[in-house]
Parts: sequence; structure tokens; C-alpha cells
Amino acid sequence: MLLFCAVTDFLTKNKIMTINNLVKISDLFDIVYGINLELVNLVQCKSTDRNSIPFVSRTENNNGVSAYVERELDIEPNPAHTLSVAGGGSVLSTFYQPLPYYSGRDLYCSRLKNPVFFNQKAPSVR
Repeated sequence: MLLFCAVTDFLTKNKIMTINNLVKISDLFDIVYGINLELVNLVQCKSTDRNSIPFVSRTENNNGVSAYVERELDIEPNPAHTLSVAGGGSVLSTFYQPLPYYSGRDLYCSRLKNPVFFNQKAPSVR
């Protein structure tokens, strides 16, 4: 819900969307299921450790980051600059993830289809 409100607020303020011109979230984002790792099977470490990577879970606290773990060479993380969305636990808790990250069960990764869209000045609608 937070994701929908934030996107709707941005689109409305920048006159990209009016009440008669709604935009589907799926038109703006690619949504995929996350990595689906279990924290218990990973080696936890400090966020300052050289090989650390955030582990994002379904918590609504700490931007969804529940731990930092050692990066596994054979596991590709979710990409940076995406939104993590909880599909269980704290359902629909949504957070911007600035770094690549591993994710736990029932977590979705949303990536803008056109990242340039939000970096441009929106055209005015009259």
C-alpha cells in the first residue's frame, strides 16, 4: 500500500496521472520473486565487513534488513535500486534497497521498467 501511495502521489503531483488517467503499478515496475534464501543457512557478519551484503526479510523494521551476511560467490543477489515488497509477515511492507541484497522467503523485488522516467521533469497536463 505504501508503494501504491508513493507512486500515486508522485504521478499526481507531477500531473502525469489524473483521476481519469490511472496508471497500473505493473506498467511502471517489473515484479519478480526474490532470491528465497534462509538466513539460518548463511554466515552472518557485520555490515562493515568487506564481503557483507544485506539480507532483507519480511520485517517492517530497519528498511527490511534483518541481518548482514557473507556474499556467496554462486548466488546472484537481487539488484540494487529496487523495491523489496513483503508477500508475507509484514505484508506489503515496501522499502527502497540502494545496494544489491539477498532476500528471504515470500519477498518480491520490484524494478522500474524505465528508471529515467522518475529522473525527468514531468510534462504538464492541462
